[in-house]
Amino acid sequence: MPGPSRTERRYGLTHDSVILHCPGPLRMRGGYFDIEWLAACQLALSDDELRGNCDGLDGITVVTYCNRGEQTLLEHGLDFLGIRKFAVLRTAANSWNQRYKLTLLLEWLEGGRCNSEYLLCLDADDSLFVNDPRLILDRFRATQCEILFGATMADAPPSPECWAFENSVSEYTDPMHAHLNAGGFLGRTDFIKAAAREILDACQADPVFCEGRKGFSDQLGWRHMHRRYYPRIKIDCGCRIFLRFDQFR
Repeated sequence: MPGPSRTERRYGLTHDSVILHCPGPLRMRGGYFDIEWLAACQLALSDDELRGNCDGLDGITVVTYCNRGEQTLLEHGLDFLGIRKFAVLRTAANSWNQRYKLTLLLEWLEGGRCNSEYLLCLDADDSLFVNDPRLILDRFRATQCEILFGATMADAPPSPECWAFENSVSEYTDPMHAHLNAGGFLGRTDFIKAAAREILDACQADPVFCEGRKGFSDQLGWRHMHRRYYPRIKIDCGCRIFLRFDQFR
């Protein structure tokens, strides 16, 4: 068996992932992993092996969304890598609503401003590249799906139907990485567009479809899509691209 990869050794990981995702409650000051996340960011943004080594991702446009004007962590990381082909979809709304992750994306796509075959959609403040991004497309193609989501251990927002389905998928062998995390996903542009529209249409017909404990949840909508369209939509249970920065990383 080969030993740990450079990425695993450098960041103390158990997976040779490309992108780390650390949601707000884990990375904010006083969160469970605030100090570790800061250290990971400092390591990634000073890594001479990654600095300027990727001027583009063939066929992939990186997309993120936010409601602030200043540069986000993801933008900083993309600049560091040398990636210029990305889109930051901004809203002037004072308060953030997860619905914007779908509405901004659809507005941009339906406006004809994307001609890439694939989209890599990432949360703006939670996402960090720690490995060569040129690995992404081959790893995605190996999954034989059309949209691949990051993973989590959590039933979030709670959904008995989605939880049961995710637990029933035989290829999701690691229960700590067997549930859908919408903080990062990669897929075919046309299918992402159609599925995002389907989520919003379903919510208009029945608001409970995407209603979590804190209101609208894009993650719940994508969990429903996963249940409906698997194996066209899958979870990156092996963490080959996405890895949630938690105690199971």
